[in-house]
Amino acid sequence: MTKRIFTILPLFLIALHSFSQCLLYELPVSDRVSNSSIIVEGEVLSQVSFWNPAHTLIFTANEVKVLKVFKGNLLATKIEVVTEGGQVGLDKHIVGPTLNLKNGDAGVLFLEPSPVTNSPTVIPPMLKFRAYGSLQGLIRYDQKNNGAND
Repeated sequence: MTKRIFTILPLFLIALHSFSQCLLYELPVSDRVSNSSIIVEGEVLSQVSFWNPAHTLIFTANEVKVLKVFKGNLLATKIEVVTEGGQVGLDKHIVGPTLNLKNGDAGVLFLEPSPVTNSPTVIPPMLKFRAYGSLQGLIRYDQKNNGAND
């Protein structure tokens, strides 16, 4: 019986991993460009996680320095990009596959207005965005290799 479990368990884990990879389908860059209201080159300056009003989900407000605007009318030098997941005190939500930003991350962001606007930052609601296509909403710069990853 034990031998059978050790045979089935790895197969189950492989199948589960394969299924989780299928949850994301490719969005062509042309679709991201046409469906984004704002496209900017930016760099993450800071982050703060917070609860939604119902206290059921944690989000992270990423303060982004706008380096260049490729699409949209944006005069602000700083915006907020809200991502799913984060940590508040001892509570942590890990959400995937979704965009996960870190301080210092830089790249091209494909953005749309965020429905989550209750973050504890001073950035006004009209400058709060979410990545269009979530994980695919950022073409991340690879500064070590002088390139970009999509």
